Amino acid sequence: MSNERYPLIIDTDIGSDCDDTWAINLALKSPEIDLLALTTVGYKPKVRARIAKKLSLLAKRPEVPVFAGLAKPIGKSPRLWSRLCGGFPSFFVERLNLRIQRASLRKELGQKKLPTSLLHVGDDCAVEKIIKLAKQHQAIEFVAIGPLSNLATAIQRAPELIENIKRVTIMGGYLGQLPTYPNVLCGRREMSVKHDYNIQADPEAAEIVFLSGLNIRLVTADVTLKTWLNPKDIQMLREIKSNAMSAALKQCKWWSFLQSLLLKTCCTNNLGFMHDPLTISALINEKLCEFKRIKVRLYQEQGLLKFGLIPENGTSSKEVSVECAISVDCKTFKRFFISRISMLGER
Repeated sequence: MSNERYPLIIDTDIGSDCDDTWAINLALKSPEIDLLALTTVGYKPKVRARIAKKLSLLAKRPEVPVFAGLAKPIGKSPRLWSRLCGGFPSFFVERLNLRIQRASLRKELGQKKLPTSLLHVGDDCAVEKIIKLAKQHQAIEFVAIGPLSNLATAIQRAPELIENIKRVTIMGGYLGQLPTYPNVLCGRREMSVKHDYNIQADPEAAEIVFLSGLNIRLVTADVTLKTWLNPKDIQMLREIKSNAMSAALKQCKWWSFLQSLLLKTCCTNNLGFMHDPLTISALINEKLCEFKRIKVRLYQEQGLLKFGLIPENGTSSKEVSVECAISVDCKTFKRFFISRISMLGER
């Protein structure tokens, strides 16, 4: 594990899934991370920003700035919840998730309304803040655990920021053609994975980011779908007494129920995939995942951005080299996550 402290921006669509909450809490409690800002993206970004700000308060990190970003994709991409989750009404799912998460945080903070100054969300649009921070700091790490709309727009407005971003780590993509990937299993049942949400929610933005020349690391669904919380993990986390943990567990309980409806192949042992926590953890502890640099071809098909592997000596008009996670040590990751998230119980 590196002793380096990373200047980091996390761009998140927190509010849609409980794994963003786990990931941000993990980052807030990691001494290796110098968290410059949390930025939000997606439907109702200001609501998402207030959720993120309340998380930082519960984790006793009120100094972390939060900025609301873009509400809509930069392209004409449809909402994807219904396409990814068996036809479930997308607007209903997103609104309900946001309401549940806001309610859980409000209760744990102990009052319905807090002073405006305490819940201040940055006036700068997240896009402008990303540009400013990239100009002010050298070798920034940027982690995207949501659609890439904010980062793509920042690149379009200020292409020079690329020089100051050391690496962009993206939770997204699906490269199921790699021979090292076995079938994805959830319990004893096989899960069919065709698309991932973060890339496909704004494929035009994703294409801008991938073709920008940035150093990109992918933690794809192929790897993250091998990690989830089980009932034993949840029981262990319940022993940690803090308002931050209580709020996270309430969100997890709700999401587990919703996941059982959306992903009908999931078994009772799976109480929530750990897509985003694995992405953050792999930044802190390089040994959790094995990474390999590969070349991929980008192409759009029926409004979706897809990845095609290119042979080592092959070429493509939209070719990009990315560092991609090809395996994960699930047991080591789980131990790391539990030990780090347990710090939410510290006074």
